[in-house]
Amino acid sequence: MRINYPAFFLLSLLFPPLAYADTLSDEECIPASCSVPSVQIGNDQVDLVCVRYDFPEPGQSSWFYTIQSGTRPAISHVVFALNFSCMEVVESGTWIASPDDRQPGEGDPEIRTNPDPTTGITGLKFDLGFEDGELRNYYFVLHGNLQVSADFSVAVKGGNGFDIGSLCGPSEDCAEVQECAGVCEAPSEITAGPVAPPPGLRDADPGNFLTAAEVTWQANACVTGWRVCRQNQWTGEMVCVKTTTNSVIFDQLIPGTPYLFAVKALCADEVRSVWSEMFAYTPPVLRQSGPAVPDWEYFPNPASSQLQVSWIAGTGQIEILLQDVTGALHASYSLRSNGDAGQQLVNTSQLAEGLYLLSIVRDGVSETRQVAIQH
Repeated sequence: MRINYPAFFLLSLLFPPLAYADTLSDEECIPASCSVPSVQIGNDQVDLVCVRYDFPEPGQSSWFYTIQSGTRPAISHVVFALNFSCMEVVESGTWIASPDDRQPGEGDPEIRTNPDPTTGITGLKFDLGFEDGELRNYYFVLHGNLQVSADFSVAVKGGNGFDIGSLCGPSEDCAEVQECAGVCEAPSEITAGPVAPPPGLRDADPGNFLTAAEVTWQANACVTGWRVCRQNQWTGEMVCVKTTTNSVIFDQLIPGTPYLFAVKALCADEVRSVWSEMFAYTPPVLRQSGPAVPDWEYFPNPASSQLQVSWIAGTGQIEILLQDVTGALHASYSLRSNGDAGQQLVNTSQLAEGLYLLSIVRDGVSETRQVAIQH
């Protein structure tokens, strides 16, 4: 459900309370969107951590990998296959914790324009040997913002043999990412829906499970990534993540608690869009056991002077509550329906415009939905 929120809701999303938590700063590298981000090659593990475009200079792409040697024989050298007919290595070496911790020349990188005599691969060779189980971070910088391909070859040599595997890396044909111009536009078509909650996660009520929601939006080839935030409208807590795919799963959401989701685009040259229109979503209340919850509905939404709440037959005791997002109670009705269908009018004429939470408790089972008040 899309709602046009008043200014204070917009401010609450853009300027969150102290409970705000963020997992990535704007300067950090965003994981690449690809189908094969990691591969086991022989006894060894190779992972593409991220790719950063227009870094460290405009028109350059930086590729960051981790290599972990298995048990004996440990890795003696690693070769990344590069097509030198169209690729040019600008810089290579090891990195510590971020793209800003680069150590050019470390790891003994060597550009092999002729095939490596052991593996037969032409490309960038790191000739520093590993200890058993050692984890090392390698990177290289290429001219051009090259597209990501899942057919990028890496060879690892250990003992008397070697192994070759494929994972995501720079496209062999040197195709570049689409050049985009114009305004960095906010994402559109934001939606959120339930996905299976992680097993074993429950809230204080043993009948309720903590749930997860998948947030999706319209993809844009001219965007390098997105920043996605969700805010608990009862506590104000906000959590944000970065991604290069047009979907994110937020887990451990509390059933019956209203959340707002918003997305902004991360474009070239560190340009960022404004926030998208916010999307409101309340995770469903899930019960392990107990009677089925009868259907109910309310209208109109948005409401002006009054709101009608209706329910079908099958419920004995009904309680209706209308609260604002701070938890303040504005209307309360306790009814005995004797199992019959019925309805209740809720007066909203004196309420300020904005988002409210409508709860109905039927025979002890509660469900909450959002209501917008507009006069």
